[in-house]
Amino acid sequence: MLLLKLDERLLADSIENMQGSIEFHREATFIILELPSGESVQHTLEKYRILLKQPVVAVINGQTADFTQVLVDGDQVRLLPQIAGGRY
Repeated sequence: MLLLKLDERLLADSIENMQGSIEFHREATFIILELPSGESVQHTLEKYRILLKQPVVAVINGQTADFTQVLVDGDQVRLLPQIAGGRY
């Protein structure tokens, strides 16, 4: 089992409308999802039809990660809004 944490304001749809039975609870504006391991971040988002309003960055166990990384038991995943930078 792993935990996926995301800001509810990033969701394009209500968590209650997502596909399948997802175990979750709320902490302030965050949704904490309890998900099975063995799938990539991208596959998990697609499988449960977790639709996001904007581009995000995956952070797995405190490190930025690719969406194709396979998740294992105990992983903690956060989806954070992508922030652009550059020169001005």
